[in-house]
Amino acid sequence: MKTALSFEKLLDQWEIDCKLDSSDLAAETMRTAVMHAKYLRHITYAKLLKSARKDKYDKLRLKKWEYFNGRLTKTEMDELGWSYDPFNGGSKPMKNDMNAYLDTDKDLAELKAKLMMDQTTIELIEEIINTIRWRHSSIKNILESKKFDAGY
Repeated sequence: MKTALSFEKLLDQWEIDCKLDSSDLAAETMRTAVMHAKYLRHITYAKLLKSARKDKYDKLRLKKWEYFNGRLTKTEMDELGWSYDPFNGGSKPMKNDMNAYLDTDKDLAELKAKLMMDQTTIELIEEIINTIRWRHSSIKNILESKKFDAGY
């Protein structure tokens, strides 16, 4: 699967793509469909990446829950590279407090930050696609302005 572009690269591409050449509006009209297809591809990849990462997060969260609740074998902990004592000599927290451990776990926090960036990227692409959808209005406004300037 092709990977989604980074947020910064998308912004760089959009900075170039968003410009309208008012001297060749026919070409700009045709370019709209090409840009729409391009950003649809980007949003598809971004959504697939987010979905795969969410699945990975959910599986890791379950594995961490099992770890914090003492349900992993030593072999599993060795394979994962985790210490045998998740609380470093402290007592096991009560059930109510388990979410606090999961929410602050370094591995889970890293994946959650990536998921948040994935969501931000998807929202950016949705805004770009929405702008492309209404690009015809900008083209029409330029045409109207040219007509006005020409005295029509």
